[in-house]
Amino acid sequence: MLYSICFELNFNINQLGFRIKDSVAMYTEEPIDGLVKVARLAIASKYPDYLEKGFDSLYSKPPVIYISEASEQGLGQALCMAVS
Repeated sequence: MLYSICFELNFNINQLGFRIKDSVAMYTEEPIDGLVKVARLAIASKYPDYLEKGFDSLYSKPPVIYISEASEQGLGQALCMAVS
């Protein structure tokens, strides 16, 4: 059921004419999980070696991530755990 909802959402977004290449809709139970996935995708696009080498690819030039105090509690810790 969830797969069909995501598929329909992707299809309808493309039909509306947003023309976003390689877009994917995803659903997570917790808001932090979605933010962590987006952060990991952003890191992977900035650091091409990240998917192969993981945390070691961030060593020479570590990313700077700004987190607002209005964000979900525990977001910083969840991001740190996800990239290590």
